[in-house]
Amino acid sequence: MRLSLLSLSLATLLCACGADGGGAVIAEAEATATPDSSTRAPVLDTGSLQGAPYRIEIPAGWNGELVLFAHGYYPEGTDSRALNEANPRLQPLLEQGFAVAASAYSAQGWAVAEAQADTERLRRWFVQQHGTPRRTWLVGESMGGLVALASAEQQPGAYDGVLSMCGLNTSAEEFFQQAVLPGLVAFDVLYPGVLLLDPTKVTRTALQNAASI
Repeated sequence: MRLSLLSLSLATLLCACGADGGGAVIAEAEATATPDSSTRAPVLDTGSLQGAPYRIEIPAGWNGELVLFAHGYYPEGTDSRALNEANPRLQPLLEQGFAVAASAYSAQGWAVAEAQADTERLRRWFVQQHGTPRRTWLVGESMGGLVALASAEQQPGAYDGVLSMCGLNTSAEEFFQQAVLPGLVAFDVLYPGVLLLDPTKVTRTALQNAASI
């Protein structure tokens, strides 16, 4: 998978280390015609794909390339509609002629599997509705960086380049064992009762409380 100057540009532009369509069904077959972007007017395509709000923006004079963006971790209960608003950090890409697309995911919390599926579903939706991009790039930050790397492994032919920014570039199991659990245990020893941590297991509630501190 090749990288280009676009990767450096994306890192500079993005790395700051954060209407319902009724659950449309995505066709398995993808369009094959490359869109004629020379006279294309701006497009704003928003909706929901199987419970995941999405936002697609295509600028006037689209250069034919697409940047898919995978956001990072948000605690369970976060309103996914708020995550689907315009991202000002993606605006420079639009100004340079790139189309941008982002899914707010069908679940929040540690939702790597859902995020992968929702991002791939959005990529297919873009192709079906707006044509096959000349090149497609996948950018993720934090937990979204893991989503980006995992997606590149599972759909190696779908992307021309992948960028993991401030990414969690390890397995979820290793991350929790080496980065999360030791901190939770130490915090619970120093401040007993704050996390309501069961010494025999780490509950979802405890992880959420830890994420909010």
